[in-house]
Amino acid sequence: MITTVDGKPTKTLDQFIEVIKGIPDYKRVPFMTRSMGKSEDQMMMVDIDRHFFLAALFERDDKAGTWVRRELGAPPPEEVLIAPEVKDEDTISVEEDDEEEPEEAALEKLRGSLVNVVCRLPYSIYGHTSASNYSGVGLVVSLSPVPLILFDRSSVPAEMLDIRLTLSNKNIPGQVVYLGAFTLVSFDSKLLPKNVSVPEWDTKPLKVRDEVKVIGLTPDQLLVQKETSIASIGVNFNTWQCNPPRHRLINIENINVSESSGCWGGVIVRKPSKTASDEEKRTLKVAAYYMTISSQNKNGDDSFWTQGLDIQRYVIPVVARINEELATGPVEPPCRDLGIEFSDMSLATVSTMGLSRKRFDAYVKAAKKIRGAPRPLIVESRLRPLSVSPEHEDKCPKIADIVLEIDGKPIHRVSQLAELSLESKESVEMIVLRGGKELTLTIPTTPAHPSTGTHVVQFFGAIVHETHAAVLEQVDSKDPSPLIPIKTPGVYIGGVSYGSPALDNIRPTHWILEVDGVSISSIDDLIGVVKSKKWDTGEYIRVKQVNRKGITSVVSIRVDERFWPVLSWKRQSSGSRRWTQERISGLEFVEGVL
Repeated sequence: MITTVDGKPTKTLDQFIEVIKGIPDYKRVPFMTRSMGKSEDQMMMVDIDRHFFLAALFERDDKAGTWVRRELGAPPPEEVLIAPEVKDEDTISVEEDDEEEPEEAALEKLRGSLVNVVCRLPYSIYGHTSASNYSGVGLVVSLSPVPLILFDRSSVPAEMLDIRLTLSNKNIPGQVVYLGAFTLVSFDSKLLPKNVSVPEWDTKPLKVRDEVKVIGLTPDQLLVQKETSIASIGVNFNTWQCNPPRHRLINIENINVSESSGCWGGVIVRKPSKTASDEEKRTLKVAAYYMTISSQNKNGDDSFWTQGLDIQRYVIPVVARINEELATGPVEPPCRDLGIEFSDMSLATVSTMGLSRKRFDAYVKAAKKIRGAPRPLIVESRLRPLSVSPEHEDKCPKIADIVLEIDGKPIHRVSQLAELSLESKESVEMIVLRGGKELTLTIPTTPAHPSTGTHVVQFFGAIVHETHAAVLEQVDSKDPSPLIPIKTPGVYIGGVSYGSPALDNIRPTHWILEVDGVSISSIDDLIGVVKSKKWDTGEYIRVKQVNRKGITSVVSIRVDERFWPVLSWKRQSSGSRRWTQERISGLEFVEGVL
C-alpha cells in the first residue's frame, strides 16, 4: 500500500490522484509504502514519468458494460533546478590534516572526476530490455564549453531513457549527446558542484607490464583502488552477437589488467614511480577509461567484463568535435566503414598460412613497441548484407582473410583502424592473405547503420522503431531475403507489452511488412495507416511480419484503443533534446480530464 507521496498522505485513491496531479514531470519524490500485514512503512524514491507513460483513471460503467477512461491533465511546470550559492558564512569548517599524504590528495582530486549513473529504459527497444539494470561509473571529460561525461554502452545504452547522474553526492539529470563505441552525456552546467573537475590526461601510451592503478566508484560513492599491471593490449577484443540483437563493442582495441579491481567502472592511471616527488604524486594522470562490456555467451546468457579504453585515441577527438559544434550535431553522426567485423589470431598460426618472412618480422617489431604479442587481424564477419555477384566474390573480403595492409599502410593492431579516416573515402585498397597468396582488393566504404533512433511508436502494445545496426549483423550476408528491409528504414519490433493486444501475436525481433494489406516500410507509413483506417474497437486487423531468416507469418490483433492507444515518441532535435509524446489514436475514448 502507498501511504504517502512526497510527504502528503494518500489514504484514498482520490487523495493519491490529487497529490500526483501536483507533482511536475521528471521530479524524483519519496513514496512511503507498507506491505500487507506489516505495521511499519518503508521508503522508496520514484521518478515521476508523464512523458513516456500516460496517467489515466478507469471507472467501470455498469450500465454500458465498459470502462470510462479519464486522464490527468498536464503536470505543473518543472521546478527550475539551480545549484545553491554557498556563502562563506554558510560553510562548515572541517579540521584537516596538515600533513595529508600526497597519494590521498591525488585520489580525492580524482574523485571529483568520477560520476555514478542510473538509467531507466521505459520500454524494450533496440535489443535492450526495460527489465535490465543500467548503471555504472563515468568520467568527466569536459566542462567547457560543453559539459561531457564519458560512459560505456552497458550503462547508457540508447537515447530513449531517463538519466540520473550523481556527482559529488548530488543528483542531476543528464542527456545523451553522442552514441558510438561509448556514450557521452551532457548536463546543465548551472547544476555543477564546485569540486567537479576534468582530470589530467596521460599522453604516454600504455604498454604491457606497466604498473598501474585501477580507481573506481561504488554505487555509494566510495572510492576503490587496485594496484595491478597491464596484462595485454588488443588481444581477443571481439564480442559475440546477442539475442535479441543489440549494440556490442567491435573493432576497438582493449586494454586488459592482470587482476580484477572489484569495481565496474573508473579509470586506469599509471602508478607513480618510486623516485617521484611529493608534488608529482599529488596528481594522477588518467591513461584509460575502465569500462564495462556486455555481450552473451554461447548459451545466450548475458555476460559482463571490464577492460580499458584508450582515451587519447578514441575519446578526445570526439570530445573536441562536440565542443566545436557546441553539442548541436546528431547523437549518431553519419559515418562510413568497411562493413567488416575484425578479429585477431596468433602470429604462430598465421605464419603457417603462407605469411612472408618480411611481414612476420614486421609484426614482431610492432608488438615489441607495446611489449605485447603479435596478433594479425582477420575478417570475422560482415556487419550488414552485401549483394555480390558470384563472379565478383573473389574480389571481396572473405571470412578468415588475413588483413596485411590498408591503403598502403601495414596493419599490425586493431587500433590502427581508427586512423583510416574512412568518412572521406569511397573505397580503400586492402592487401589480404588468402590461400597462401597475397591479394589486393578494392573495398568500398559504406554508410554505417545507426544503433538507435529518435522515433519510437507503441502499436497496440508492440514497441516498434526503425531497423538498428545489430539486427543487420544477423541477416544472411550473402543471400538475404528480399522481404527484409535493408535499404529502407523498416518497422522493427523491439518489444511487446504484457496484457496488450499484440502479446503472443506480433513477435519481437521481426519486421512489420503489411497492416491490413497496406505495405509498411517506415514508421511514418505505419502512423499513416493508423490515421487513415480508423478501425473500430473490437475489430481484428491483419499484420504480416518477417523474421531475420526471411520467414513470414500473418497474425490478427484486436483493436483496443481505450486501453492501448497508438502512441508516438520523438526526440527533440535541439534544446533539451527530451522526448515528446503524441497520441496517434484513441482520443475519442478519453471522457474527461482530472
